[in-house]
Amino acid sequence: MDMKTLTYMKERVEKAEELVKLINNLKEKIAIVKSDRLKNIKIQFDSSDFATSEWGSKRVSLLHANIEAHMINAFIDATEEEIAILEKELAEL
Repeated sequence: MDMKTLTYMKERVEKAEELVKLINNLKEKIAIVKSDRLKNIKIQFDSSDFATSEWGSKRVSLLHANIEAHMINAFIDATEEEIAILEKELAEL
């Protein structure tokens, strides 16, 4: 094997490692969002923010629960789409 081939293979391995790390990170985020570790959703804008429910609140309003469910589902769907794109890119290496 010549040096050019080895360099090419090394670049592909490094790219594959990077993709695997990204995929695993995204899967971990989905697992956290699906678990009971998620306490609330905080939205930040400019120098302010607000949460859809109070941290550690035992009683969540129906409106906030509905908003959080839609936000969580949108996050999961978008993240799964990104994972599929990255997995396809990995398979093409």
